[in-house]
Order: sequence, then C-alpha cells, then structure tokens
Amino acid sequence: MSIKGGRPALNLLLSREGVMTEDDLKLIEIRFREYTDAYISRAGDPYPFTLKQAHTLRVCENILMLAGSLKLDGQTVLLAHAAALAHDLGRFPQFEIYGTFSDPLSRNHGALGVGVLVKQGMLAELDRGDRQMVLRAVALHNRPRLPSGLAPELDLLSRLLRDADKIDIYRVMKAHYLGEGNGSRSFITHRLPDDGRFSRKFVDRLMAGRAIPYNEVASLNNMKLFQLGMARDLNFSAAFRAVMAMGVVDAILGSMPDSPMLEELGRVLNARLEKAAGLN
Repeated sequence: MSIKGGRPALNLLLSREGVMTEDDLKLIEIRFREYTDAYISRAGDPYPFTLKQAHTLRVCENILMLAGSLKLDGQTVLLAHAAALAHDLGRFPQFEIYGTFSDPLSRNHGALGVGVLVKQGMLAELDRGDRQMVLRAVALHNRPRLPSGLAPELDLLSRLLRDADKIDIYRVMKAHYLGEGNGSRSFITHRLPDDGRFSRKFVDRLMAGRAIPYNEVASLNNMKLFQLGMARDLNFSAAFRAVMAMGVVDAILGSMPDSPMLEELGRVLNARLEKAAGLN
C-alpha cells in the first residue's frame, strides 16, 4: 500500500501544460461507444461485452473521483478520463476471439488495447506526448506491479487508472459472489473450479502483507484470496475508502467456507484498509 493521499511528485503534474480539450475527450468517448457497441450488436450473447462497457464507464467515474480527491488540474483530469475510457478496449477482441477474460489463457488485454487504440486512431487528436501517456498507462494498467523509474506524470496517471480499475473490479466481484443480477456467469471468474477448499499458504501470504502470484491460482476460492490481495496495491486514500465502503472483505470472505483462519484474515485485512483509508 504505497500512497496514502498524495506525494511530492503530484505537484509536477499539477503544473503540467497540456493541450487536450473537452472536444478531444468527446471524440474519444464517441469512438469508444462505436467500437464497443459493434461487439455488443454482433454477439450471440452480448452480456460479456455490455459488462465490460459498463465497467469502463464506472472506471471513468472512479478516476474522476480520485482526481477530485487530489485536486488535480483540468488538463490532468481530461487525460485521466481518456485513459479510463481506453483501458479495457482490448477486452472486446479478447473475448470475441478467445471466449475468456483470462490473459494467461488468451492474450494480454493491455497490449491488445494498445493495438486497438493505434489501429483505430482513437487518440488521433492528442499531441504525441499525451497520446504516448495514454498508451503507456493502458499497457501498464494490468501488470502485477508498476516498474520503477517511471516519469512522475506517467507514474501518477498509471496509479490513478489502476486504482480506479480495482475499485470497480471489487464492485463487480462482490455482486458476482452475492449472486446479484448475472452473477452466475462463470466467465467472470475464468471458469475456475469450485472445490470448496482454499490454500492456507495463500492466507499466510495475505496475513504477512505479501502478494499472491496469479499463476498459482487454480480454484475459485484461491481466486477470491488473490482478489483480496489486490488491495495491497492501492495507492490513494480515496480508493481505500471506496473499497472499505463497499464491504468488500466481508462480502468475499462471506462467500467462502466458514473458517477461524478466514475470520482472522478478515479482521487483519479490514484493519489495514481502515488505516490506509485514514479511518483509524
């Protein structure tokens, strides 16, 4: 858990002289709708695509909330909004071609998204610097961790996008595990088998504040533990508060088998979230 509300590097972006306009953003929004609507209209089952389209729009809301909490300037907000619109475009060809949202079973959706943005000319109105910022943020948004040494502007944009994305991933997963709406759709959890068990090793990792490698996740309950671990990579106090407000930890653990070990894990994770959110 790295940034709890701000850091000196933010000031470098606040004074940034950007050239992106509201009209540029509107064109990107139109292109996003046209591109994603085409997948929805030709799909035998449009739900996976409507799910990702709606997810993207909520990530836009989340990133605006985060930017507002940091009092970022208008140019920065426009760039962040564009990155949020662009971040999951690769999910559409990914699911249409491979029938899954699992990158290991198909292709890296961040890289696919960069290809879509370039091929479709979706960022054509942006100057080279802004265009490269958005492309790189999209390419980085689904990496396990950000590389060190990023330029402060890209570092901030990437952290905003990753937090905004995770907030809505948690919202989607909570609804799925609670059986709300179309929550029974198994593609949401990459069709992992539900054997009713979970890894004690994974619980120990979370208790120690360590990450769970996704390539070791082979069952539904272990995916839930992996998802709980995603919170350790949040960056901003407002993101921690949003996750706390959703009751994510209790919802996910409540969908798993009763276990004193998981009860203790819930207490530890909730306490960490409260501290990071500035609530205790």
